[in-house]
Amino acid sequence: LQVYISIGDARYRKPLKGMWEHFVQEGNGEVEIDLESSVFVGDAAGRHKTTDRVRKDHSCADRLFARNVGLPFRTPEQFFMGQKAEEAWGPVPFCPHEYVSVERTLLEPKDTPLPSPSQEIIVMVGFPGSGKSSFARRLEEEHGYVAVNRDTLGTWQKCVAEAKSALCAGKSVVVDNTNPDKESRRRYIILAEEMGKVPVRCFNMTTTMHHATHNVKYRLLYKGGLGISSMVLRMHASKLEPPSLSEGFKSIVNVNFIPEFESEDDKKKYFQYFVE
Repeated sequence: LQVYISIGDARYRKPLKGMWEHFVQEGNGEVEIDLESSVFVGDAAGRHKTTDRVRKDHSCADRLFARNVGLPFRTPEQFFMGQKAEEAWGPVPFCPHEYVSVERTLLEPKDTPLPSPSQEIIVMVGFPGSGKSSFARRLEEEHGYVAVNRDTLGTWQKCVAEAKSALCAGKSVVVDNTNPDKESRRRYIILAEEMGKVPVRCFNMTTTMHHATHNVKYRLLYKGGLGISSMVLRMHASKLEPPSLSEGFKSIVNVNFIPEFESEDDKKKYFQYFVE
């Protein structure tokens, strides 16, 4: 009998499989594991409250851990008590396999002109971890847009000033902030009017909060990215006002997150369940 206890919140904590990797590499005497002949038993199965079950499961980390590893999963009732029927559980807030299996275009509508043939302001809207900054960086590097964001400049006032300076120099601007509400977006509509009615497009990231949470965790664990708390993500969700043409935008373009991987190993890591 071996006991593993994860005291942190990194890759050794279920549903991530760090404990399993440690067991395989250092804890099993170099004996190869036969996954098909093994079974993982856990009570964190994501089961719902029913007439037979007093309360719902506290999480589904055990079930998702088994999926990450590739082990057959059983609840204690199934394994020890012979229960045959599977109880209702889930759904999982974000499933990377299902997301990547659906073919998507980067932009909707897919014939959206990029870059614009004339000077413009693009106002990004999206969760931290939604792919917003990567998209803005692409506009900057490939098409010469000037990216402004509060992470670099500190305040929205400085962002507006930097955007104005870029417009005066004849450059197009992409505002790489979360911009969840009308007030934050209105600042750039006003600036565009002051600068001679420069057209403003809104590029809205379609990434959900749970998908953004997945991306943040992946980058933190495997890419050296910064951690972003769930409170920050929930705060964006609570403030979010879907963008509307009535705000003064020339158009609203949806931007899908299309993951790109440097290696097959990176792809396998991304396919793990991080969000339960």
